[in-house]
Amino acid sequence: MSANQEKIVRIMTYGQFRVDPQAIEQLNEIDNKIVDLVKKIQSFSEDDDSEELKEIYDSIQKMNDIVTSKGQKIGHTEIMESDIIVPDLDISLNDLKKIFAGEGLIKDN
Repeated sequence: MSANQEKIVRIMTYGQFRVDPQAIEQLNEIDNKIVDLVKKIQSFSEDDDSEELKEIYDSIQKMNDIVTSKGQKIGHTEIMESDIIVPDLDISLNDLKKIFAGEGLIKDN
């Protein structure tokens, strides 16, 4: 996915936002970092308390913060397809491993 245009980003359970290209670039950098961290924790379980796992959840929080602070909230009455769906912090480790595999949330060109 190209980051050279505004995107619609959904934060699960929170809502949608219009996000500018600069913020998309920031999200992509964090996304790539999470993908690398998830590769390191493939054998971990939900009970593990590793630095990598903490860093992943901190990074997801940063993604949420970027979207909510730099994005323009889209009203609940406006129905739009999301270009990017960012998980919230209650995502399971198994879902993290699925979502942040390969290129992650944002496809690199």
